[in-house]
Amino acid sequence: MRIQKYKEGPFEIRNYPKDISNFYKKITDIDLGEELPRIHVIDSSQMGSAASGFQLGNEIFVRKELEDRGKKVFEGIAYHEFFHWALWKSGLERKSDSESRFEDKLYIQFYINLGYNFAAPLRLFLIKNLSQSFVRIDSMEEGSAEFFASTLISKNENEIPKNMFYPYFYENPSTIFQERFNLVSYKKVKKLIKEVYTTYQKFNGLQPATINESLIEAEFQIRELIDKCYELFPTPIKWGALHNIGRATVLFAYEIYKKENKNSEDLLKDLTFSPWEVAERVVREIKNDKDEEILKNTLSDFEKGFKKHLREKKPSFMQRLVNKVEEFKKRIRD
Repeated sequence: MRIQKYKEGPFEIRNYPKDISNFYKKITDIDLGEELPRIHVIDSSQMGSAASGFQLGNEIFVRKELEDRGKKVFEGIAYHEFFHWALWKSGLERKSDSESRFEDKLYIQFYINLGYNFAAPLRLFLIKNLSQSFVRIDSMEEGSAEFFASTLISKNENEIPKNMFYPYFYENPSTIFQERFNLVSYKKVKKLIKEVYTTYQKFNGLQPATINESLIEAEFQIRELIDKCYELFPTPIKWGALHNIGRATVLFAYEIYKKENKNSEDLLKDLTFSPWEVAERVVREIKNDKDEEILKNTLSDFEKGFKKHLREKKPSFMQRLVNKVEEFKKRIRD
């Protein structure tokens, strides 16, 4: 998400690990140069929006309050923003599709000729420009940035599916945010993944003979999906739901790539240079996924990251409080 406005004020400066640009170069073969953006850590009062982080030219800003949620969340946001910055620095930042509307038959026909019957309407409806907030949300770019971040904060490839949703699962015992596992968020993420899969399963894309009717149907399907995702994870702006749609889409792609013995770096390369080709393939594979193996494998790999927490069955806060009271009474009696 690119945001072009913030309030001036004091801030702290952090540096990235030196190897992050090497990782980007390994994926893309693009050298970002010696001058990497510094992380400006600022208070929420200075943020020009409800975003957790944003880029402005050669600088990156991250909300200071995120540190209360632990190292994983703070670093995840920083790496996410670095990916957006790297696209801009590399000249790969996606241009606005705001001019590509229903009546732009040349745009539509161009994609049909390339065989991207699904990617064309997805690009139209999964990218949103909010000019009044200086915000542009590109679902596939957001999903790609999260995949880049989750790859860096994960100890191994098995942790990536879980860490794609790192903002919802955090750990920092030294603060009031001591929650290690949120069962409600866990169930909501699983439902969200299913909703995206089901929408793609029913998605008809563009039919050359009936382009206008196809676009109207596609818009209805995508808007319905956005509404469902927003209800699961409400955000200050409804279009924030595009982040989670991007996350789920990239996770489906990850399962497809793993089946072909490709790894996260292979997927990151394609997401960097041709994200909508990846989206096109995801929808096509899902529509041919008769036994729903892609969905089953995606959910299974996401669940693996939480098996330990699901086994623990920790007592509730009230139960722990009752236990403490009983222990205190016992000490008094003794």
